[in-house]
Amino acid sequence: MIHPELELREMASDHRGVFTRNAIRYGETLIRLPLSCAIHGQDMPIEYSVGQGTKRQASTWLRCLAALYRYQRGNSAKNDAYLQSLPHQFETLWSWSQEEVDSFLAGTSACLHVAEIGEDRVNSWYIDVAAVEARYQEHVRPYLEQHCQLNSTYDAFSRACQIISTRAFHLASASQDYSGPFLLPVIDLLNHSAVDPLTTLRFEQGAFIMKAEDNIPAHFEIKHSYGTELTARESLRTFGFVAMEDTLAVLEGTERYSCSIPVIVAKQDVLEACWNVIESSVPQQLAQSMQEMDLDDEAWKMPRDYRNRNTDFLPDNIVIRARYPLSDELVTAASLSFLPLFAYQEVKQFFLEADILDDYFLGKLVSTSLLRVLSDRMAAYKAIYYEGKEFNDDHELLKLLLDVKEDLSLQQKRLVYGLTVRLREKQTWTALRRKVCEILTQLDDEEEETEDDNMKRQRMDVT
Repeated sequence: MIHPELELREMASDHRGVFTRNAIRYGETLIRLPLSCAIHGQDMPIEYSVGQGTKRQASTWLRCLAALYRYQRGNSAKNDAYLQSLPHQFETLWSWSQEEVDSFLAGTSACLHVAEIGEDRVNSWYIDVAAVEARYQEHVRPYLEQHCQLNSTYDAFSRACQIISTRAFHLASASQDYSGPFLLPVIDLLNHSAVDPLTTLRFEQGAFIMKAEDNIPAHFEIKHSYGTELTARESLRTFGFVAMEDTLAVLEGTERYSCSIPVIVAKQDVLEACWNVIESSVPQQLAQSMQEMDLDDEAWKMPRDYRNRNTDFLPDNIVIRARYPLSDELVTAASLSFLPLFAYQEVKQFFLEADILDDYFLGKLVSTSLLRVLSDRMAAYKAIYYEGKEFNDDHELLKLLLDVKEDLSLQQKRLVYGLTVRLREKQTWTALRRKVCEILTQLDDEEEETEDDNMKRQRMDVT
């Protein structure tokens, strides 16, 4: 069921949306789509064979993919109408060139989880066609051939992937065993807005339902949110765009934790920064300074086994979040190399909390190491060349692009998306830097208090 006052309008050659012909009142049903009209993998087989009798469990995504293939084989007018409504081309990361990825997204993390393929760590925005095709031949095609009787080509597979990525929904209330993906004809024509969406997708009595959540005037576009918790990075990876609301917020310097992007730092990078500090003159200079100040905390000699200490219990990639940037994993990785042997033996295999950095000597060493890590990570956000000019300031370049009067070109839009992700990530790194600087400030305040106490004692001795 589709509300009679709704219509699809073309707003540009590459943009369309669902609008009202006349006003619609609050509470009226806009769209009701029975589960039987949706495309999903809930009824597709879970198990399939790979190689010489090896059994695998099909993911919900693979089952939905197979359901889409079955749907495409149908010949009814209903099926044809939906398939004809799908774009022939998709603006996703599959369309980006290697040069655009390397420039616009330099320094960013494609995702929080690094996949292991052989000996290579994969965390790339760029769609490696050869790697994807190999995975398709090994894992995807066998399932399709066994359960769809379909000899699919790779090109058809890549298009189907983009259809599911950009248009499918997940809804936990739809089923206990299957929460998505669901391809929902008509519903997937609504565009995204994270700010005051006019409707929300629900599942009630065997159907997907969208109702007006406000009085909607005539000739008004109806939008809903594809996910209020999506970060700019997740939106770009999934849908191929970043919402303008997020871009404007980052341009205005809005640092909402809900919009900030978690970042990752390699455990090895943290360890090597600590080792470099140990091998420098920093510990000796710090110890001498502490002795001169007569601090209560004591310095110690750097351990000899610092490069051989066990860190296997720590993740290879440590997640940093803006709300709590100094996580136990990060504190532990940055502290273990400095601890004297007896302390290391007591705490090894345990996560350390940030309050361990209240110790002047350890706090200074760890903070120095983390600032070096931060410097290296920020340097990874390389300058961007745009219209013959080098831009080191992402904020300046983003403002320049948004001040353009005419419509942005496709490449300019991609640059805006990349800059938004870069700036959101930098906000998280800035939160970590702020926390490290707070620790240094507290330690310096302790140093000043000690100096004041020493001066008082000296005056009393003279008296």
